[in-house]
Amino acid sequence: MVASLFWISIGAMLLLVLMQVSFVGFYVRWLRKSKNNSPNSDFNFCPRTAVILCVRGEDPTLLECLTGLALQSYSNYELHVVSDAADDPALEMVNSFFGQNDYPKLKKNIHVMSDHAHHRSLKCSALIYAIQQLDPSVEVIAIVDADVAADPEWLRDLIAPLENSGVGASTGNRWFSPSDSSIGSLVKQVWNAGALPQMAAYNIAWGGTLAIKVSAIQKCNLLNHWSKAFCEDTMLASRLQANDLQLVRPPNLIVSNRENSNWNQSLSWITRQLLTIRLHHPNWIFVFLHGLSTGFCLVVPIALVIFLTWTENYFLAVIMAAAYIFFQLINLGLFEWIRNGNLSVLAGRKSVENQPSLGPIKPAFRLLATQFTYALAVCRASCARTVGWRGIQYRIKNGKVEMQQYIPFRETIEKQSSDPEASID
Repeated sequence: MVASLFWISIGAMLLLVLMQVSFVGFYVRWLRKSKNNSPNSDFNFCPRTAVILCVRGEDPTLLECLTGLALQSYSNYELHVVSDAADDPALEMVNSFFGQNDYPKLKKNIHVMSDHAHHRSLKCSALIYAIQQLDPSVEVIAIVDADVAADPEWLRDLIAPLENSGVGASTGNRWFSPSDSSIGSLVKQVWNAGALPQMAAYNIAWGGTLAIKVSAIQKCNLLNHWSKAFCEDTMLASRLQANDLQLVRPPNLIVSNRENSNWNQSLSWITRQLLTIRLHHPNWIFVFLHGLSTGFCLVVPIALVIFLTWTENYFLAVIMAAAYIFFQLINLGLFEWIRNGNLSVLAGRKSVENQPSLGPIKPAFRLLATQFTYALAVCRASCARTVGWRGIQYRIKNGKVEMQQYIPFRETIEKQSSDPEASID
């Protein structure tokens, strides 16, 4: 039994390393294309675009997001801010921002949706509502999250691939660069870094930076699919492919996110990202198995080293310990490979990064903590029957989502004040 587990552990670590090296190698080679990917200075593709920002609650980076959206070099766009309640704190921030800052060239619209349908997420409801309000002359919608710090070329680079008639949508990548070195922030950074190669390999879009042709929305009947969905992005590639359209990921479009998180927030966030794959992506089984394998390779080799040492089988204990250390050193190297590639792209975008100062133990500790969190999150996502998102609880049943009760964000703040354990993540 122990001998079998020994060889299974060695094989599992080897297979996981080979898979991760191939994924990361593909991702980094693709990133290098960014040097020749930016549109030329005489680039003239400029369809009328509606940028849709769905807000709920006071995001700490909302003002930075609004500033970036107001200063885009792309000329033919308008901003649509959508909220689910007129008294939402985010709308107060938006109105205050535009009241104190004058951007005469920016066309902006603020919407408060009236339909809080219970068979989809609030974000899907907000997107459907905003798109239905658009002028028929709008050719492209660009979706952005409030935690995105958009540089001036963000929209221009996002729109550029849509000039190709065979492309229905384009999406960017997110890079977490928290300003603190708390374990929650570091886990979120490391997990997201590891997720980027999988997103590229499995063609998973990111709704925080996503542009879709209006013609593609109509051809793929996306509003109907979104009308009963938890998220808008994870299903997108398969819907486009079914209609002979492509999802393109410009390698020069890495977007910085500077949010800090505690561990509970990071665990909830990772679980929710994985749940969207379970609900809306055909490759969920591969992501699930990868998460389980990561947990297995974190725990079982250490347990074997302890057991083999206790039973005085020192030779096998040393081999297992050496294999485990080698395995984790490769994982650290892969993270740095991804990190350096993304930071190289961000440097080209002139994005200022906050890199927390780490002691000599932190890099290894954050890797182990992330592996544990990932395994826990994938187990939670696989059997989740409810999920919280921005103070709303959703029930998951038979692959469908149902809002249990609509609550305006301001009421969730009051609930959290009376119950400190209530989460509005």
